[in-house]
Amino acid sequence: QQSSSSSSSSSLLDDAIDACPVPMDQRPSSQLKEVAEGIVSGWGGLDGKSYAVRLTILCGFFFTVIAYPIASETYNPEIQWTEAHVAAMLGSLVAVTAITLTIHNSWDYVRNRLLSATIEYEETGWYDGQVYVKTPEMLAKDRLDGTYVCGPVVERCKRTMLACGAGVFGCAFALNALDAPKVDEENFGSYTPQKAALLRDLGMGTYIDAGEGKRISQGDTFSRETANTYEPMDEDAEEEDDEDGIASPASLVSPSSSSSSPLLVAEEDE
Repeated sequence: QQSSSSSSSSSLLDDAIDACPVPMDQRPSSQLKEVAEGIVSGWGGLDGKSYAVRLTILCGFFFTVIAYPIASETYNPEIQWTEAHVAAMLGSLVAVTAITLTIHNSWDYVRNRLLSATIEYEETGWYDGQVYVKTPEMLAKDRLDGTYVCGPVVERCKRTMLACGAGVFGCAFALNALDAPKVDEENFGSYTPQKAALLRDLGMGTYIDAGEGKRISQGDTFSRETANTYEPMDEDAEEEDDEDGIASPASLVSPSSSSSSPLLVAEEDE
């Protein structure tokens, strides 16, 4: 009896499929097969280990080929190794999130069509929208596929995007903390690009050009008062001072202090 009932149900399903007017490429079952066999979208249907391995390889590819070279142009790896790698990882996680979102959207679209009791399709391809109501047998099969085949894939993609999003925010927070101006409140106060420029011009301490004066080692003669009262002069004011015979800050540096500054020695050689 069971075999006869299963054969009758399968025959009813076959009859419903044969009588379905929806073009084969627009049927949810065909779209499910297409998504599962896709080069990238097919990753969603793999087992957990294979899925994780492919995303890891993808992340490594973006890190090595694209993200790290770009980050190296922003941060000098010789003095900002950590910042360069954190920035590259941030970019790689964004790329992995985008790919995972593409996989998620493909499977979610097919799942919605499988779970729906109707199929919207175009009969001739001239935007003549039609709606086909599924038979009970077709609807039961499609909902099984949508629930137990597409559902787990969609949920796994969501978890992956949440994990990547947490990694992106973590990298952004770490990069902001690492890239913040270094502060010695006890002796000098916080540093701005103008204060770092003063250090450079007066030859007090070693100035490391890491962008916006964010990494400098202080000289013993540099004071908080001097830095806090420093106001950069515009080009017109500097030209007027030169015409009036007023010495620039760099000319006020003593020989001992100027010789200890690598940047000033390089500028004098030029």
